[in-house]
Amino acid sequence: VVAYSLADTFPYPASDQGENGTDATIQGGAITEQQAFVADSKREILQNAFRLPYPANQFFGHKSNTFGVWICPRAVYADLRKLLVPMRVVDKANLTAQGIVTRDQIFMHLIDKFSFNIVIVYVRGMRTIEDLLLKWCAEYTKEHHWRYFFFEDLDISRTFPENRDRCNVSLMPKASLEDVELARMTGRAQGIVSAVEPVKYSSQSLSDSLKGLGSASFDAEKVLQSVCGPSWQAEMEKTSGLATRIEGNWKPALLDWCKGVFVTREIKVFMIFSPPGAGKTVFIDKLKDKPEIRDSLQFRSFDCSNFRLVHQSLASILAVDYAHVAHNTILVVDEYHMLSEPQKRELCAFLTSRVPPIPCIIIGNRMESYDQDLLDLVRAANRDARQTQSAQDSTAIQ
Repeated sequence: VVAYSLADTFPYPASDQGENGTDATIQGGAITEQQAFVADSKREILQNAFRLPYPANQFFGHKSNTFGVWICPRAVYADLRKLLVPMRVVDKANLTAQGIVTRDQIFMHLIDKFSFNIVIVYVRGMRTIEDLLLKWCAEYTKEHHWRYFFFEDLDISRTFPENRDRCNVSLMPKASLEDVELARMTGRAQGIVSAVEPVKYSSQSLSDSLKGLGSASFDAEKVLQSVCGPSWQAEMEKTSGLATRIEGNWKPALLDWCKGVFVTREIKVFMIFSPPGAGKTVFIDKLKDKPEIRDSLQFRSFDCSNFRLVHQSLASILAVDYAHVAHNTILVVDEYHMLSEPQKRELCAFLTSRVPPIPCIIIGNRMESYDQDLLDLVRAANRDARQTQSAQDSTAIQ
């Protein structure tokens, strides 16, 4: 299982340029077709070398060759027991009886069940799940390739689309039209997870559908507009029920912002909000490789869904990890929407109090009403700094 899991997660190479100096968009990153072919070939060789026999091969593997979170029906438990798969079972009712009720406590309890010879933690009795807990579990399996979470009859239909995309639902029974209609009328989707997911538009899924047309690469934004129409962002907002927005041609604006970010010593924040799949993080990765940026700026990234936040405050992580950075460093805060309001205020306090200030690019999938208030705090801090500097200059002249 360990060997096959490592083979299944064989990585694509880091972003690089093709022979003609242009990038081909594959797997959401910037690698050439040749590099992707080589990586796929190596992965297939390793998978064949360590292939699991039937029926064990049904229960191991990763979503997008990355995440080991499975949503399964109750019958899977008996199958795993018959195969003598090394696993630990966690029952939600027992957790509640022990007073383990918060997402932090639940997550720590789940990962404590793994050991040297335990590859599956099987969770029963959990009907719904918080988005952040689901994201932590997915990210944990990303770092520990041979460890898997199986959630029995878990309803993920109301979680964020980007979190559902991290879950393997291939073991769930396919729903009939009657089941889908009943689920919509009753507000329950248990047992038909894969069928009731709302339609998702992403550059990755569109890329897969266009491969048969002989297209080696494509502009994700143009394809989204042509396939979904100009109102696709509004339709995404209706699907999620949460406010999302992406305004203007932000990519040239971000490039110009980066070029002039250290002209003054003010606190500078560039916020990007859009539905998942719009290419925000991919563009930042490409931006780092541009010659005019690569030679003059450094980037440090922080993922706000990192499970370090389970046992550490955001303020302490920022204070330690970013206490000493190069003078030309820009902080990239990804998955910003996964932070709670107190955590966002900790981030704001860090940005407004740090001397010298560190420019920050904030990336999120949705914007809350109080995010604008935090931006106002940054602007207020800049005004105060300018007034203080003006008073000091006046005193020096006198």
